[in-house]
Amino acid sequence: MENKKLLYYVQCLRGLASLLVCGFHTRYWINLNDNSELGNFLFGKGVYGVELFFIISGFIMIYTTKDNYLQSQYKYSKLFIKKRIIRIVPLYTILTIIWYIIFIDSFNWNVFIKIIKSIMFIPYNELPILYLGWSLNYEMFFYLIFAISLLFGHYKYIVLLIFFLIFISLQHFKYQNSYMNMISSFQLNYFLVGVLLGLFRKKIIINNSQISLTLFTVSMFILILFLFNYIKINNKISLLLFFTFIVYSVINFDFSQIKINLNALYFLGNISYSLYLFHPFIPNLLMNHFNIFPGIFNNDLFNYFFYILMILSIILFSFILFQFIEKKLSNELKNFLKLR
Repeated sequence: MENKKLLYYVQCLRGLASLLVCGFHTRYWINLNDNSELGNFLFGKGVYGVELFFIISGFIMIYTTKDNYLQSQYKYSKLFIKKRIIRIVPLYTILTIIWYIIFIDSFNWNVFIKIIKSIMFIPYNELPILYLGWSLNYEMFFYLIFAISLLFGHYKYIVLLIFFLIFISLQHFKYQNSYMNMISSFQLNYFLVGVLLGLFRKKIIINNSQISLTLFTVSMFILILFLFNYIKINNKISLLLFFTFIVYSVINFDFSQIKINLNALYFLGNISYSLYLFHPFIPNLLMNHFNIFPGIFNNDLFNYFFYILMILSIILFSFILFQFIEKKLSNELKNFLKLR
C-alpha cells in the first residue's frame, strides 16, 4: 500500500480558492466609484474558486481511497460517508441556523421547509438559507455516489465513472425538477476531471523537478492573467480544461522534490471550509445591523484599509471556527462514533 504524502501545494490551492471566493463576495467594498473598480479587477473572477474546490475534491477522494481496502465493502462505504457527514454537516448546520437568526426576520411553514432542505442538502428553486450551501449540495451528492461506488470493491471506480457518464448524458436535456437540474449540471464535470486526475496520477506525474517547477510557474502565471482578466475564457469546455491544467500542475508539483514556502496559503487551505462558509457574515452584519456600508469614509485609502481589516477579521473568526467548532466537534463526533 502506498504511503500517502501530505499534498502541501494542493492544500495551498484550496486556500487560494477560498480566498478568491471570499474576495468575490466582498469585492463591492472596494468598488468605490465609477473610476475605481479595484474589487472587480482583483476578485471579479473569484467565483471560479468553487470550480477549483470541485476538482480538488474529486482528486482527493481518489487519492485517499485508492489503495485502502477493508474486509467489507459495506463497512468501508459506511465509514466513508459517516466521516464526510461529520466533516461537512455540523458546521454548516450551525452557521445556517445562525444566519437565519441574524438575517432572516420571518418564520413560517415555507421558511421552516427551506431550513430543513438547506441542512439536508436538498436542492430547490432558490438558494439555501446560507446561500453558499448550493455548492455543498454538489459536494454531498458527489460523496453519496462515491460511497455507493465503494460498495463495489475492485470495480468501484468503474461504477463511479458509469455514474458520471449517465450525468453527462443528462446534460443535453432541460428539466423542471431542481434535483434533476443538479445531477445534469455541467458543474459535476469538475468532480469528474478531479477523479480522472486521481485515477491516472501515477501515469501523468512528471518525474523531473525542473520541468515540474516550470509547469507550476507557467500555470500560476496564466492563472493570474486569467483572474485579472488579461486572458478571457468563456467557453464551458475551455474553462474545464483550463482549471484541470491548473490543478494538474499543482498536483504534479506536489510530487516533485522542490519546496517553496507558501505557509500563508497553506494556513488558509486548512481553514478553507470555515472561511468559505463564514466569510459573508461580517460584511452582512456591518451593513444590516451596524449601518456600515462600502465607501463609509470619504478617503479611498481609508476604505481600502478598512477592507483589509475586514478580510483579516473574517480570517481570524474563520480560524476560531475551525479550531473550536469544525475541528473539535468533528474529532468529538469521531471519538463518540468510534470512527478513528
